[in-house]
Amino acid sequence: MDKMAPTEESRNHNDLESRVNESSVLIDVKRVLGEIENGATEQAAFEEPTPLESDAQAVSMVHTEIFEQDNPFSGQQARRGETNGTGLKDQKRVLQNPNKVFEDDDDGAPMLLGHGTRSSSSGSIEMSPAASDNVDRGVRRPGDEVYILEASKASEGQGRTFIAYTIKHGDATVRRRYSDFESLRKILIKLFPMTLIPPIPEKQSITSFGRAMAGSKSSYLLPSETAGSVDLSLSVINGAVNTNDEKLIRHRIRMLTSFLNRLLRNEEITKTSIVSDFLDPNNSNWNDVITSSATISSLPKSVLLCNPLDPTNTTRAHAFLPIPSSSTQLLLNKELLANSAQDDTEDGFSKIEQEYRRYEHIMENGFYKYNKRITKNLYAMRQDMKELSEAFAAFSNDQKRGAELAEQLSHLSNVFDESSLELESVVGKLYYNINEPLSEAVHMAGAAQELLRYRKLKSMQKSILSRTLLYRKAQLKKLQEKETEAKKIDAFVEQQLAGSEHVNLKHPEARSYSGKLMNKINKLATMVKDTVNYQESDPATAIENLEKDIAQLSESLDVSERDLDTISTTIKNFELPKFCTSRNSEVSEILKNYSRYLKAHAEKNLKIWKDVKEQQGNVSRS
Repeated sequence: MDKMAPTEESRNHNDLESRVNESSVLIDVKRVLGEIENGATEQAAFEEPTPLESDAQAVSMVHTEIFEQDNPFSGQQARRGETNGTGLKDQKRVLQNPNKVFEDDDDGAPMLLGHGTRSSSSGSIEMSPAASDNVDRGVRRPGDEVYILEASKASEGQGRTFIAYTIKHGDATVRRRYSDFESLRKILIKLFPMTLIPPIPEKQSITSFGRAMAGSKSSYLLPSETAGSVDLSLSVINGAVNTNDEKLIRHRIRMLTSFLNRLLRNEEITKTSIVSDFLDPNNSNWNDVITSSATISSLPKSVLLCNPLDPTNTTRAHAFLPIPSSSTQLLLNKELLANSAQDDTEDGFSKIEQEYRRYEHIMENGFYKYNKRITKNLYAMRQDMKELSEAFAAFSNDQKRGAELAEQLSHLSNVFDESSLELESVVGKLYYNINEPLSEAVHMAGAAQELLRYRKLKSMQKSILSRTLLYRKAQLKKLQEKETEAKKIDAFVEQQLAGSEHVNLKHPEARSYSGKLMNKINKLATMVKDTVNYQESDPATAIENLEKDIAQLSESLDVSERDLDTISTTIKNFELPKFCTSRNSEVSEILKNYSRYLKAHAEKNLKIWKDVKEQQGNVSRS
């Protein structure tokens, strides 16, 4: 055992050094944007081991020191074996055509398709034994991949319908609806506020999507070749759907599949059972799992009130933190915003936020936008080629033009038809294997922006507390000065009383107004004055309340400063470098596939036209 200790210690030290070195990946942001700076700037980015090592221990304890009974981060394996839920019967429904009108309502339960091998979690979110035994060591088990096998329309009564997605994980299958994915992500954002949570597709009903896509009749061929981590050929849309509905459903299938697979690859999240509970077919109603969990129910409404190191244990100081979410408040506090911006500049986050905003803009309004336009134009060219092939075929059938010309026209008809088929294939690959992954990359950039926005709001939260604390201290000082002045007056009065036996404190009598009308007005004014309570607040009580407020604000400010330091260190040195590595790999793969598809199409198209040229030459020589 004595020999093993230094080995583990050195291994931990090497792991820490490797995580520190990951901060260099931040420079990839500048490389993608074309803004690589001088070597001195890069060296400064590397030479920050001292503050990182001091905060490494605090960061490594994120979500690992929580040992409550109903805690998603505790290893309560015994409870899981003892609380076997009652078996739920399979609900077999006739799969219907998901055409016409679809709605994504927040209420309603998904339907159970099959039984898994795990017992029900009975609504509690615990540490999954399977997850704890296989905490990512860099190797993924074969059953870890998630596939959405089917999307079909389901009914919850009273004419309300929704799209149910059949999810396969291992040997188990379960149905979930869009609102279930939405609620899962909201919970994960609160439970893991410093972790980049993968995005899900924007909430948009198929009906509204169809109206937005009005006039777009492009029907793209689904390629058999897989690009990225999602194989759309494994997913079936049950029933006949129109073009626009198919596009949205397949877009959601890709995004939701990627969402779940990214969660399963996240070491921090897989330490808990929340994802496995979501995929557990015994939990047929995800909304019941959420409402019956004491941990999830006790989470604050806003992630800004969560303790980033222990979200399930919100302290009193966290409960008093302000929430700078009102746009009106932000506009009114320009000085506050300026101070917050100055702090961000000192921390280096202002430049990081600008780079990520620019990256997202380039991806969305550059790569994704123009490739969508190219795909649309190529689809229109494919239609033109098909119609041109039909026109040449009609000309070739006219025997009056001669046999040689008819044969030449027939060859042209065939070559345009083959070209249109090849173009249809490459357009399908560009749409599903290039455009959709680019859209996913744009959403991932938005998720990174969301994480940076969270840190920004926490920084503004600290600035609000600092400013409020200064204001309260100024109020306290003013009241204390008034109290001191009042004591001086009291001492002077007592001194005067001691020197003379009588002090006239009687106010002079008020002049009486002549006339009955004025007398009645005076009486009425006296009655109103008597009914109004002019009770002034006790200065001593006000001072006591202010002192309590100042103590609470000081405590909250200390907590806010510590949280901000931890959040900034975690995001800057761990989450963003990890995102950069994954992002660069995914974008590189997309661009490689893009060039490969266009090159293969150009070679095939060139061969087709060389063949027709040779055929036409043979016809001419004969």
